[in-house]
Amino acid sequence: MNWNRRTATWAGLALLVLTNAVALGGAAWNRSGEPDSRLQLSERELSVPWSAWSPPGAENSGLSLRLNWRCNPAAKTSASRASYYDDASPGWLDTRKLTELGFDMGRAGGTPGLHRPHEVREVWVVLELDGPAYRAWQAAAAAEAASAAAAEAAKPPPHRVAHVEPPHGASRLFAVDAGLDRAALRVRYADRAQYAVVRAKVGRLRDTEDVVDGGRIESLSIDEVNVPLALRPAFAAAAPAGRGGVERSRFIATVAFGRRAEPWLVDARPLPAAPDAR
Repeated sequence: MNWNRRTATWAGLALLVLTNAVALGGAAWNRSGEPDSRLQLSERELSVPWSAWSPPGAENSGLSLRLNWRCNPAAKTSASRASYYDDASPGWLDTRKLTELGFDMGRAGGTPGLHRPHEVREVWVVLELDGPAYRAWQAAAAAEAASAAAAEAAKPPPHRVAHVEPPHGASRLFAVDAGLDRAALRVRYADRAQYAVVRAKVGRLRDTEDVVDGGRIESLSIDEVNVPLALRPAFAAAAPAGRGGVERSRFIATVAFGRRAEPWLVDARPLPAAPDAR
């Protein structure tokens, strides 16, 4: 077939229409029926990514919010287990769990000293909102702050800091489990207002000294939520956390996770400015 420019143009347009139709169809199917979960999140769990931020009044054709999640890290087995492990390496993601997720634990876990995942798999991960994992983190943070305060108090006055307190205002959304069967995880974590079961990429790591295999949650497969035009006013003052000179706005937002575990924003409203709660 002789493909001239007009034919190529129409073929490109047809492909674009088909792609959009498939995407819209998938989104519609994801949102059909009762959501798998509905979480009430705040500015602590939803933030504007730097790539999408623009100052108030600037023209912006789209807005998305990033899901902020955390985990309670595994205990360090040696000095080599640096903070790279701690930020997304939960204690429950051990050798037994990695085996359940299909990782071949008989093979070497990567190149020592590089801290790179040897293998990455997409699995189901459970996110818990304001539950036992968050309270455990609060207790650990308070204990660490108390220890730091005691250490400061023991120093001579010129070397003391004025105040030491535990961190606050951080996300209450924690990764607490993973598996290959979404339905089985939903049975185990039945509260749909506290637990979301989402797709995530998990990698296996190797410690540099102790040759201890560990796991790390590399990322959520979908970690951003688009904001519909009708809900933009709730985020009028939204800015990336820590943005100099810009106060982070407060809000409450309902995020639903559908049949394909894809999140969407159901509702949102702004809240009065107030100090972050612990």
